Amino acid sequence: MAEYLSLHVRKINRAAFNLYTETLGYKIHDVEAKYYADGKDAYDMRKQLKGKQHHHHHRHHGGGCCSGEAVKSGEAKTESAE
Repeated sequence: MAEYLSLHVRKINRAAFNLYTETLGYKIHDVEAKYYADGKDAYDMRKQLKGKQHHHHHRHHGGGCCSGEAVKSGEAKTESAE
């Protein structure tokens, strides 16, 4: 059985980021530099499934997903969703 759901979202896509974090319960797992063809970075986001434990490292985002502070204020800005 799967432990989590995952997706990628542009770091600057505030609308999508808010949907995934505030509405759907996703957390930042990692940051993938230059993930998109235009060179923009992406958050690797995950949502733990019920009954599964949260396991990951905080290499790129300082543990914000565990502390409840997923991104610093002003870090994400609105851009068309991908």
